[in-house]
Amino acid sequence: MVLCRAIAFEDMKNLLFFDGACGTYYHELYGSEIKCEMANISAPERIERIHQDYISAGARAIRTNSFGVSAATINNPELRRRLIKRSYSIAKDAAKKTEGVSVFADIGYVYAPGRDTAGDYLESAEIFIGCGAKNFLFETLDEIDCILPAVQLIRQRVEDPVIMVSFAVSADGYTAKGLHYRALIDSAYAAGAYIAGMNCVCGPSDMLALVKNLPIGDRKLSVLPNSNYPAQTGFGLRFSNNASYFAEKMLEIYRYGVFAIGGCCGTTPAHIRKTVEIIEKEGMVRDPLPSSVSEPQDMPVRTSRLYNSVKNGDPIIAVEIDPPDNTDIDFLMQSAKRLKSCGADVITLADSPLARSRADSFIIAAKVQREIGIDTLPHLACRDKNRIAIHGQLLGANIERVQNVLVVTGDSVAKNEDVTAVQDKNVFNFNAITLISYIHHLNGTLFDRAPYLIAAALNLNAVNFEAELRRAQRKEEAGALLFLTQALFTEESLENLRIAREGLKGRILAGILPLAGYRNAVFLNNEVSGMTIPETLIQNLNGKSPEETKRISLDFSRGMIDRARPFCDGYYLMTARRKIDFVCELVSYIKLKCRTEKNNI
Repeated sequence: MVLCRAIAFEDMKNLLFFDGACGTYYHELYGSEIKCEMANISAPERIERIHQDYISAGARAIRTNSFGVSAATINNPELRRRLIKRSYSIAKDAAKKTEGVSVFADIGYVYAPGRDTAGDYLESAEIFIGCGAKNFLFETLDEIDCILPAVQLIRQRVEDPVIMVSFAVSADGYTAKGLHYRALIDSAYAAGAYIAGMNCVCGPSDMLALVKNLPIGDRKLSVLPNSNYPAQTGFGLRFSNNASYFAEKMLEIYRYGVFAIGGCCGTTPAHIRKTVEIIEKEGMVRDPLPSSVSEPQDMPVRTSRLYNSVKNGDPIIAVEIDPPDNTDIDFLMQSAKRLKSCGADVITLADSPLARSRADSFIIAAKVQREIGIDTLPHLACRDKNRIAIHGQLLGANIERVQNVLVVTGDSVAKNEDVTAVQDKNVFNFNAITLISYIHHLNGTLFDRAPYLIAAALNLNAVNFEAELRRAQRKEEAGALLFLTQALFTEESLENLRIAREGLKGRILAGILPLAGYRNAVFLNNEVSGMTIPETLIQNLNGKSPEETKRISLDFSRGMIDRARPFCDGYYLMTARRKIDFVCELVSYIKLKCRTEKNNI
């Protein structure tokens, strides 16, 4: 595969200068009266002027003004087609006026949560193919799977296409979907990209740090950072005029062997001009600095007791205690101490169950481990946190030697204007599967010397358990090693446990919930999703004394423990209404059963 002749390799000495950001430069020149992409039709002379400004500054690759054109932003398919076709013709007309300028069909990131966007990328690619495009840029991506059908279509329909794929990566090396930039760039090349790299989100200094830790070799890498980190004003985002600083950083990036250099948000023709000038002044000499990619350190790997138990096949007893909804931690700490004494292996701590605020599960987990000396398994809900918050939480917990996590989607909250506003601001970055995958990737990079044991939830009471099992298998593929089930109460849930045992490779802890009493049973059965309690059990608890309630509840739980034993690797005991004595008796029962079974072998 070769680049089309418009890209002058010899003239560029194996370096391609891209333009800057059409959108932010357009806003600087003309304001927001007419949306940038709409100007392809209503004010094409403005867009051609922008292309010419960048070309005059030294850019030899310009992007069509089509970044924001997709079904997610424009409902009218005919209008989308017109805007894309006009963006290409305007860019081609501008490029013809200067020898050696190439046009890249710009297919920007499609943000449409909960929707399959592969068709949107396909549509844009097909329109550009019809225009005669040879060079294609998929930019500002946070994943790669969504563009693969479009990439395949281009490779089938276009002879010797140039496909460039660029990811929006934060300074920590991860996209908003929690995927690491090295793996994504590798995947882009494997999918057929000729050029792959990064754009947007980061300023040039942080982008340089990412480049330093990326083995480049003979691969064609692209780097198009923002001019800087913008300030939020009453008129939107404002970028500073830092063309000289930007150019100096781009020179450092160039020296590492980068092939394509340009700019994203906030970069004007002045930024590109300064960059071209400073690199040309250096004589275009390639003298790459040594890569700072380090070899794996010869250090011992630190793993949790739970991680070791899962790997060794040991029986596991986990007990859940809800963190307090106030500042009184005494009950939880005393309960953890009792549970450790009676033989529990790990304390699990819910993350604001039923969407009611409670003390942070990771902070409480660190306190329990430090003061009680028992392993903890904090729950981590996707519901309230974006990637940045989760990343910081995982870092802090790992420093405190909390290395187990149970990933859950989280109970839904009442829909109101505040929640909608938060969703619109992209706070909800993950579902359970993508968060498991994110932590699994972190285990291979940031936490490679102290990995997390990743656990996941399994609802044995799901209406469509076949779909639930498929979802659990996807969690397993993403990196989950352990499953904690919903509470067992019915014959159907036991049968689903048996099916799960056959369908999953990971270890399973069967959920057991000793009921606190009649009112507790009625509440759980009617108000908690995924909970099904037999009516006969509920009525047996009606009107009973505390002693009778305890006997009925524990007898039922012991029966479920015995019946679940062939299909599980341990138990997940839940504490209802602070009935810690109920749970302690069940822990002792399980330990006795385990000793008996061991002696009989």
